[in-house]
Amino acid sequence: MVWRYLGPQRRQLAFLAVVLVAVTVLSLAGPVMLQRFLDGLLAGRPWPSMAWLVVGFAVAGLAAQGLRAVEAALASGVAWEATNSLRRDLLSHAGNLPLAFHHEHAPGELVERIDGDSLLLGNFFSRFLITVVSQVLLVLGVVVAVSLVDWRLGMLLLILVLACTAALRTLARWGKGAWGAVRELQAAYFGRVEEELHAIEDTQGIGAQAHAVSRLERLGGRLWRADLRAFVAGSQLIWASTTVSVALATAVVLGGGAVLLGSESITLGVLYLLFAYVQQVHEPMIRLGNEVQDFQKARAGLARAQELLNLPREDAQDGQATLPGGPPGLALQDVSYSYDDSRRALDAVNVALRPGGTLALIGPSGGGKSTLVKLLARYLNPQVGQLRLGSVPVQDLRLADLRQAMAWVPQSTRLFAASARDNVTVFDDRISDAEVTAALHRVGLAEWLATLPDGLDTVIGDGGQGLSAGQTQLLGLARALIGDPSLVVLDEPVSRVDPITEAKIGAVLADLLRDRTAVVIAHRPETVRAADQVLVLDQGRVVESGPVDQLGSDPATYFARFNEGRS
Repeated sequence: MVWRYLGPQRRQLAFLAVVLVAVTVLSLAGPVMLQRFLDGLLAGRPWPSMAWLVVGFAVAGLAAQGLRAVEAALASGVAWEATNSLRRDLLSHAGNLPLAFHHEHAPGELVERIDGDSLLLGNFFSRFLITVVSQVLLVLGVVVAVSLVDWRLGMLLLILVLACTAALRTLARWGKGAWGAVRELQAAYFGRVEEELHAIEDTQGIGAQAHAVSRLERLGGRLWRADLRAFVAGSQLIWASTTVSVALATAVVLGGGAVLLGSESITLGVLYLLFAYVQQVHEPMIRLGNEVQDFQKARAGLARAQELLNLPREDAQDGQATLPGGPPGLALQDVSYSYDDSRRALDAVNVALRPGGTLALIGPSGGGKSTLVKLLARYLNPQVGQLRLGSVPVQDLRLADLRQAMAWVPQSTRLFAASARDNVTVFDDRISDAEVTAALHRVGLAEWLATLPDGLDTVIGDGGQGLSAGQTQLLGLARALIGDPSLVVLDEPVSRVDPITEAKIGAVLADLLRDRTAVVIAHRPETVRAADQVLVLDQGRVVESGPVDQLGSDPATYFARFNEGRS
């Protein structure tokens, strides 16, 4: 998975590798120059003849620092490109997951999984990658350099380095599970915070603030304990193991070097060289130990990202059938659906609607109206029975074709912080300005359009040009009309507007429903007037069904009471 996002940046990675090798060579060259300068002084050579060593040491140090800055810039660029691609894939995949997944996971939790886990991987790519590669190269270079002085010291140093590496790998495996638990609890915590903030009005209204805070405190306590366990296993033990390893390496190399100096096998300058190289190993090993903690977090984030990407998309089992031309007929045959085992949201529902007809869904809250239209849009699939559009079962249709043929107008239209054009076309560049203007004129927004300072380019929505509730709903109807749907779903679009705007919307609805099949969730009698059939749902069951005139003429029906405002 990592290479999937790093692979497109092969050239940058190759250049980064060259820079890392150059930094390693310069870091190893500095102590050699000082060793030769020291041995030259002890041998009685005049220092002016060795001035080039001093200049070379300074140039090597400055060049190494400059290349380290280039390293950081290159690694940061690679990290941002990789994590932005991952973040885009995670967001796109999450947006195409079934509705049931989003019912089970709070938005705050998904934000933490998509952005938080990606951010951890960004730190991994930008810091861990550059640190590990550069420090490993430096450690190997030191081992080789020490081996050239005395192969026995080089072998002892190599053994200690390998032992420390094995210890770090073991601790990394321990820490991965601990940090994975931390990431899960962090996502749950942010999800809980989002839920509590979303319900703050109700919480304050019933005086349940203390209970809400108590729930957050309990979850926060679990998060703190998990974080402490991960810190001890992934940080303190790593620090201890690297410190002991570096101390042993220093003792071995300096002790062996002292023995060689006493036997006159090496010079004092070479002993200094050995000391300088051991000191160069000290910092990389400590830094590698510190970076293992980030590596543990990154592995946990990577595993969670992969887990999200492995979830089947909504269209994973897409159908192959297409809708026939024109408005389709609608038929439900013994359709049942349950969100859990407590009770059915829909229970053996049967209904038939002719092509181009309008079906009104009424009934008490929780009766199953929203579940039925979610089945129609294939946000959910029937667990029992069959729902057909025309002669084709809904689950056999191509999901993209179904959604394109359907227009859904909710109670409250969502506006994007974008231009008026994009709000009508929903960012479809294939729709011309002339079509957008015509749609706005059809819904009675011509005067509003004329007041926009930049015409269709005017930004509306959050932070832009404001619209009233009625204008927002009319814009939503323009959005539906411009797609020329054959199937329309209305969720009481006049429930939150004033009487004058309601009359305007009523006229637009007559235009929208003409020669189209429609399903209307109705909470007010006015919405049902254009319907051909009525379906009354209560606790998932059909309690009344039939033509509007037939049900309206019987005063004992729920529909008759609904028409009189007594339901």
